[in-house]
Formats: sequence, C-alpha cells, structure tokens
Amino acid sequence: MTLDPLRFLPLASYPSPGESVGPWQLVRKIGEGGMASVWLAERIDGRLGRPVAIKLPHAGWSQEVLAERMEREREMLATLDHPNIARLLDAGLTSNGQPYLALDYVKGQRIDEYCTLRRLPLAARLALFLQVTSAITYAHNMLVVHRDLKPSNILVTEDGDVRVLDFGIAKLLRSGQTQETDLTHFSGPALTLDYASPEQLAGKSLTVGSDVYSLGVVLYELLTGARPYRLKRSSRAALEEAIAGEDPRRPSDAVSDLSLRRKLRGDLDTIIAKALKKDLAARYPSVDSLADDLIRYLENRPVLAQPDSRSYRLSKFVRRHRMAIAATAAISIILCAASLLVAWQASVAFAQKQRAEAVKSFVIAILLEAHSYWGAGKPLSAVDLLKQIQTRIDSSSISDPKTRVEVLDVLGASLLSQQDTLAAEAVINRAVEEVRALPRGDATALRARMLRNWIRLFRGQVVQVRADIDELLSNMKRSPATLPEDLAGTYRIRSAVALEYGDGQAAESFARDALRIAETRLGPRHNQSALALVDLCYAHQLTEKGLRAEQTCQRARERALEAYSGHETHPNVLKARVAYAQALAANGQVDRAITETRRAIQDATRLFGGSSRIVGVDLLRLARFHLQTGNMEMALENANRAHSILAGQLDLDSPGFATVLEVRGAALLAARGPADALVDLTKAAELLVRAFGPTHAASVRVLALRSVALRSLPKER
Repeated sequence: MTLDPLRFLPLASYPSPGESVGPWQLVRKIGEGGMASVWLAERIDGRLGRPVAIKLPHAGWSQEVLAERMEREREMLATLDHPNIARLLDAGLTSNGQPYLALDYVKGQRIDEYCTLRRLPLAARLALFLQVTSAITYAHNMLVVHRDLKPSNILVTEDGDVRVLDFGIAKLLRSGQTQETDLTHFSGPALTLDYASPEQLAGKSLTVGSDVYSLGVVLYELLTGARPYRLKRSSRAALEEAIAGEDPRRPSDAVSDLSLRRKLRGDLDTIIAKALKKDLAARYPSVDSLADDLIRYLENRPVLAQPDSRSYRLSKFVRRHRMAIAATAAISIILCAASLLVAWQASVAFAQKQRAEAVKSFVIAILLEAHSYWGAGKPLSAVDLLKQIQTRIDSSSISDPKTRVEVLDVLGASLLSQQDTLAAEAVINRAVEEVRALPRGDATALRARMLRNWIRLFRGQVVQVRADIDELLSNMKRSPATLPEDLAGTYRIRSAVALEYGDGQAAESFARDALRIAETRLGPRHNQSALALVDLCYAHQLTEKGLRAEQTCQRARERALEAYSGHETHPNVLKARVAYAQALAANGQVDRAITETRRAIQDATRLFGGSSRIVGVDLLRLARFHLQTGNMEMALENANRAHSILAGQLDLDSPGFATVLEVRGAALLAARGPADALVDLTKAAELLVRAFGPTHAASVRVLALRSVALRSLPKER
C-alpha cells in the first residue's frame, strides 16, 4: 500500500497519571523505549483484579497506522499462551484515537541483573535460560518469531520464573520466513543492534534462526558478563561490521576467572559458537535444538554441536564414570570400545535430528497453506488438512519414526482441541502404531499413548482406558524423559477413570497427584493446574464433600480466569464454569446451576459450533438439572439435543453412550411414558452391566429405572 505522510502527524497530547486508556487507568510510568512508553495501569471497572502494563506510542507516530498494526498483532498474539510469556491482554484505541496495548505486568528483574545480583552459578543461569528457550520454542511452534530478544525483554520474578516480554513486534512466519510490511519499511526494522542477527542487519526475511542468534548473544552475556564482539571503535558502524563479518571471541576467552573459563571451555564454547554462526544454515536449526544441547551439557552427555571425534566421546564417557575407570585398567578397554559405539550412535542421532528439523519445516509449510489469512479461498477443513498431511507424510522419504510420531501427536492434539474427536482418533491411532519402533520410555511415544487415552475417554470407552492407563502411568514415572505436563495429564486421566468406576477416594488421590505435579513443576498458572482442580472438584462431589466441592470449583474457575486473562470463553475456563455449576446443583442450588450451564453452552456454541462435543456434554448436564427441578419437557428437549450430537461422537457400545441413553430414558419416562423410555433404558442397562457389572451404582440406577418403566406399561387385556 502507499503510505500517506499526513498519517504520521504528532499525537495531540502526552499521557499522564490518572488518565483513562480504554477500560484502564494509568497509575505511573514504568518504562520508556524508542517507540513507546510503558505505564502501570489498573482496570477501571474492576473486572481484572491485578495491574497491567499499558504501552502507548510516543508522539510522532500515527494513530491510524499503529492502530492497524496493533490490531494485526493482537489477532496473532492472542494465540500465545505459555507460562513463560507475558501475554497480550487487550489492544485498542483511546477516546482521542491513540492506539494502546495492554500486557501482563511482570514484577521482576532483567535476567542478566537477576543473575548478577544473586551471583548465580553457571548451572542456575543455564536453567533460567532454558525457561526462555521453552517460551520461544512454543512461540515458534505457533508460527511466531520474536525478532527482538534481549535481556531487557526477559524478566525473572522473585520466584525465579522467567517471563518473555515484547512479543508486540513479533511477526508471523510465512513458509518459514517473516514478511515485512510497508509500515516496517517506513519506520525501520524492529531490532536492538547488540542482539540483532546478520540477516536482520541486511534487511532480509527472517526465520526462527534469527531468534536463535539473538538467544546466543543473550546466553553469551549471561555466562560471561560481556558481549561477543571486541570492537576496535565504539560506534554503531563498528558493531554492524562486527556482526556482519567478524567471528565472535570464544566465551572462555571473554572471562578472567580461571574456574569459569575452564567450565566454559569446550562444550559451552562450541554451543554458543554454533548459535552465533553468520551462515544461517550452520546455525542451530531451531531453539529446541539449542536447548537440547544445553540439557546434554548439564547432564554431562555428548553435545551434538561437538565434532564427533573419538577422543571427545571417550572424554565425556570417562568423566561420567571416573571412579570405575580408576578402579581397574581393564574397564578402560571396555570403555574405549563403548565410546566408539556411542560415537556411531551419536552420528546416527544427529542425522535423524537433521531429518526431523526438515520435516518440521515441511509440516509448518503445510499448515501455513491452510491458514485462513495466507491460503487462497476458503480455508481447509480439519479433515481435509489431515488428509493432506497424511498424504504428504506417506509420500515423503521420512525414515525417522520419532519425527512422524511427534508430528502426528501435535496434529492429533490440535484436532482434539477443535472438538474433532473422530479425526483426532484416526491421527493418534496412526501415531500409536508408529510408537512400536520407539523405545518404551521415549517421551514422544508416551505422549501418543496418553492422547489415545484422552480420545478414548471422549469416546466413552472407559473400559479400554482402564486396561491401559496404569501401565502407561508406571512407564511415565520410570522414564526421566517424561514431560511434567504429560505426567500430570495422565494422572488426570486416571482420576477420570476412577470417577467412572465410582471410586471417589481414588479419583481424589489421583487428582491431587496431578495438581501437585502441575503446581510444583509447571506453576499455578499452567492449564494443567487449573484442570486438575476441576478434576478434584468432581472427585469431591462423588465423595459427598459438597461444600468442599463448591469451594474447589470456585478456586478452579478463579485460577482458570487468571491463567487466561479473564477470558470467560476460553475452553478451559468453560470446563471450570460447568464444573462449578454441577457443584452448585449438588448443593441444592439447581436454578443457579441451570443459569450457569446455559451461559456456558451459549459460549461454547459460539466458540465451536452447536454440534460440537463440548456442547453435547453440557446439554446432557443441563438435562440432568432439569430432571432435578421436575421440568421434564426441558429435560427431554436438552437430552434429545445431546443425543443427536453425542451419537456421532461417542462409541455407541460404550458406557459413555449409556449415560446419554440413561438421561434421555429418564426424561422420556417422566414426560412421555414407559413405552417410549424402555428402548433407551434397556440398551443403557445392557451397556453398563457389560462394562461395570450389575452391582455398579450406575447399573443399579438404570436397572431400577427400567423396572419402573416395565411395571408402568399398560396391562394387556
């Protein structure tokens, strides 16, 4: 587009404390940069009970152009939901037309100052840096590149939690690269020179490799207290020349402390040098790869950036087994042979990792083709996208099963989150087939099995889940590779199984295990923490702890709202809301429960459509509440709607579908008569007795309803 110079007239006024900015009131200025000032602000209407950071552009920037940019960034950044990312909460225009951004207010210190003031040892600094890589890897997986990573954009809270700021200048990736806009060309590239990559200085399209480079500079500075380049003169031009053409000095050469120099020399020198390569192809292909090598270093395993020499592999092996080597010379011969094997295995692993990175780029390109904004015409449906990805994977020369499983895991989880249970089932079943070629304790393999059990639960197949979940949980606890979110999720599945089998104490115990893992290893703001509280709420209801259930559900709802910035329509917030409604109903507040559930159904319908699984499940709950109040016509209406939705989502021979038949049968019995109800109740009883036996509470309940229906049939004359 053509830019109009008149659109860049100065803003009419400067902000001041007490001024209103949209629904926020400015308290005090807390920062200032080249483009904007940052203010501490509070919500005027009290809907968000914590302060936020408001970013306001300086005078001289066009309201119209920046508003357009902010709207575009808001749509993009709304997808970023990670515990180590300070999120965008709101964006808009003030009453006088000035654009603004509202972001998480993070009370913390710059990561470099935090490390320096606390004199953190090297391992602790690397642990903090790995939190940063987790956040950036997540952003890259969401197709967002940061473009301005530096210590001032990385804060550490008093609890030692990292928050990455300023995704407001991030860009979406198209085919693996960012595309500049007319605004960028007019105002200059968004970068901080000290941390800018060579391709940023050259004005080229950026990839994830640019963030890898910036993180390399940040890591260099965290470990040495210095910058990578020794400049001949102090000027911008000298720094640009160094970034573009000079090799950075080794980190070990930048420190005077002999002990630190020894620690940096070798692996860390090599890792940072690879992150700072001028040639993008020679750099780490992803932030995840950089993090993987740092973890290898911390675990005293060979790093992939190191040349695969025999002496290097042997030295790493000997360092891990120093006592055994000293005990007998004979073992050293064995270790030499073993080191050769390790070297060969590492070379194979490196080749597989390279192929894996290529496949990830391949899949990102496919997903971008289906992106609503970049694709031509109507976006692909989930099923069409699934077929396209499966076809391309089958026809490609991908020989690494771990990579295929990883891709299928991500795709299946995405489909599941979009309520497409059947498509997710096909993808995850394929992933589980591929798992056979992987080690039993492989994290990717374990995640595939966990996702299959979630899908089985959503399909009502609790018997199949029960047959697999204990072994899976045992494997996860034994494997050091298990991710904490996967372990917490598997404990939640185990809690759900216990609920279905009527074991409230076990359900409560497993939910508490999930909550403990989520809170201690992921943090209270993580989605698994909020959802584990929801599970605990249901367990309390089963053990007849009514007041505690209501309190737990209230806590879950508040935590979910806090985790998702007050957005009541986030799917995980919806889960907490309906759990709270069920707790209200169990405590006799059925009318409130009906109101809460209706609102949740309306929000879920707007979010996923009226035929989605979540709407069907909530309609079934609503039908139960109407049965409690004696409104049989409404109970039957909602039960029929739930049946029409869930008949296409649940396994029709599962105890999950028996629950649908039970509720509709009870409504039919009360509203229409025994003849209409008998078919549903008979089938429900058959399914429940087959799954749980005749003495299970659900079986007894449905058999009793069926007996009532049989006795109520008119006598034949």
